[in-house]
Amino acid sequence: MRHRHRMWIGTSLVVVCSFALAGCSGAAGSPQATVTVTAGAPATGAAANTSSAARSSVVLACSILTKADAQAIVGAELQPGQEGQPAEPSCEYDTSPTGPKTAQVRFTIGDGAKKTYDIDRSLKHAFTRIPGIGDEAWEEPFAIFVRKGTTWYGITVVLLDDASVAAKPLRVAAATVLPQVH
Repeated sequence: MRHRHRMWIGTSLVVVCSFALAGCSGAAGSPQATVTVTAGAPATGAAANTSSAARSSVVLACSILTKADAQAIVGAELQPGQEGQPAEPSCEYDTSPTGPKTAQVRFTIGDGAKKTYDIDRSLKHAFTRIPGIGDEAWEEPFAIFVRKGTTWYGITVVLLDDASVAAKPLRVAAATVLPQVH
């Protein structure tokens, strides 16, 4: 009898742990990001060069569109930028929730910027071509999207002002970050 009781508890524990792990893995069919961390001795030679190259390929969007750049767009004091996911580089700057002005600046690099541009196009947003910035630049109220080679980036603004207030500062910021986007 005692053996059956232990076996039942052991089996129950395995089932509960399985459900807990399954719950952490997300819905079936949803994409999952996997991060692998390997600990070991420091790399030397070619392995060290590869490792440092991999680290330097991480794009820190907040170091490209700086807090000062973002503040110049909205004309307000912003909190420090919040980096997005490394696979989809972005940076978001917000005003203080208790501040005198409400504003947000979001800078996105890569597929996310292109997708936002494509969605806005499909929704028939009014775009204006802006010459002289990158290989292609399109502006809509409160946003600008730029292509440099095969890379897209976008700067979008939430601001409780007329869109014309942000138009020129958005163009200046888009041109300022252009040399840093690869």
